[in-house]
Amino acid sequence: MALFLNGYINNVRVGPKGAYARAVGAGIGCLIMGQFAMALIYDAFTVAHAPSFVIPVFGTLAGFEAISVYIAVLDGVSRKSRIGKALAALEEVRG
Repeated sequence: MALFLNGYINNVRVGPKGAYARAVGAGIGCLIMGQFAMALIYDAFTVAHAPSFVIPVFGTLAGFEAISVYIAVLDGVSRKSRIGKALAALEEVRG
């Protein structure tokens, strides 16, 4: 949630690099939550022979982190195009 909200703070000052940093952070979070879910699934089938009720929690968290990666990358691309358009308009005004 913090990575998602961070994209809406200082929209004018933060360039595309901030959005890509958010995407990397969310990607790492997605990897960690996915590993937790896979470890619990492996444990459920090999050791415990009973599924854990936490598997859907970590799976859902991994899914939301994947959505955060997607949103951050889209945000970085749109910021890059907005900044490029603004610079082009500034050059036209400047002459």
